[in-house]
Amino acid sequence: EAYIDLRNAGAGTRKVQIAVTSKNSQVTIAKIDPAEVEVELQPVRKKMVTLTVDVQGKPAKGYSLDSVKLKQSLVTVSGAETFLKKIASTRAQVILQGTETKNMTKKVQIVFYDENDLVLEGLTVEEKDLEADVLITEVEGTKDVGVKASVSGAVVNGTVKKVEINPAVVSVTGSSENLGKLEVLETAPIDLKSATESFETKVKLVLPNGITLAPGQPLDVSVKVEIEKP
Repeated sequence: EAYIDLRNAGAGTRKVQIAVTSKNSQVTIAKIDPAEVEVELQPVRKKMVTLTVDVQGKPAKGYSLDSVKLKQSLVTVSGAETFLKKIASTRAQVILQGTETKNMTKKVQIVFYDENDLVLEGLTVEEKDLEADVLITEVEGTKDVGVKASVSGAVVNGTVKKVEINPAVVSVTGSSENLGKLEVLETAPIDLKSATESFETKVKLVLPNGITLAPGQPLDVSVKVEIEKP
């Protein structure tokens, strides 16, 4: 293996001899070519830089990223002065795996970029275990559901022949979980005990928790009850 010894070297440019050793005692080094190499050593400097958030990926389906807040926005970077001068931006990468469904704290990875948006190597962040608070919200969806008239009681003199609802279908919004549970939307109760003939009335819709009417949808519906007399 070949190596150079820089243990006592200071800052500056110099030529250093290349040393070669072999772990095999039967191998003899006959010639080293090149015999030396030119190296430039720079003193390690430090610099404070501001972090910007760089989110990679998305949360789980049905959820969206609300916000990302870094617990620390300034970090100390150490490295050669020429490298420090090339820093154009320092990004704190937050990696989303596509499975996130709730708020969480994630570790961030610091990446340095030059003015051409190329990654810079050879720089070290002195702070360890940098984190960010990630807020995840569930996305509301829309669903068309049928409307069912909630009737109670019996007609004293006659029978209910037909019940018509207008509109018979409305659009509602809610989380994917709440929408998945909703099959039909009922009206407020309609009492038929005092009905003696066919009638039409306006009744409000009963919305379950977590469900709202989509924009432009009516707050109540028209229910027409046709009663057939004996």
